Amino acid sequence: MRSAEETNEIAQAKLKQAELSVRELQTRLDAAARAAAAAAQAKQAELDQAHQALAQAHQAISELQARLEAAASAENRSAAATQVRLQQDQATIADLLARLDAASGSAREAAEASADKFKQMEESNHELRERLLAAEQAETRVTELSDLLQKAHADLRFLQSDSAKSASVQTAPLVDRAPSEPKEIGGGEEVMSPVEMSVAPSPAIAVVAAPFD
Repeated sequence: MRSAEETNEIAQAKLKQAELSVRELQTRLDAAARAAAAAAQAKQAELDQAHQALAQAHQAISELQARLEAAASAENRSAAATQVRLQQDQATIADLLARLDAASGSAREAAEASADKFKQMEESNHELRERLLAAEQAETRVTELSDLLQKAHADLRFLQSDSAKSASVQTAPLVDRAPSEPKEIGGGEEVMSPVEMSVAPSPAIAVVAAPFD
């Protein structure tokens, strides 16, 4: 009889211990579940931020593409107008050269008899030099505009490459980290994020948009 009671007490003790173990395990399981849910929520928030940043980058690229196309169109119109002006200047120069040759011939024949004719020839020569200088400046401007257009295309390719890198965030393992803030460097200057850089006006486009003298 005593042996049965002792066995029963031992069984009861083991049962209580087992219940305590189950409760402790259930508590740990609930804590782990809550932690996993919190981590999943944080990861989802981070993923949403990455999607939002990617969408903003695509929008910035679209805006930059539109601005680049507008700048390229304006550049083409400006280059065409410059080419027309250059051809007109060349025709004027040819005409002036012809007139200069005629005036020079006439001046050589009448140099001793007419000082006024010689003065008119010098004035025409000065005008010719000014036209030649204007034509050279126009040719230099065409070259500069072509270089600026190439730089604008290079800026676009850089932004497209940066967008492709941002897109890789969707498949890469997400790390629990706070959203990046603009960092300050010496002198209190801020370093812009890729998205801020993408919406900032390109120096090349700013120069292209400047009025042509």
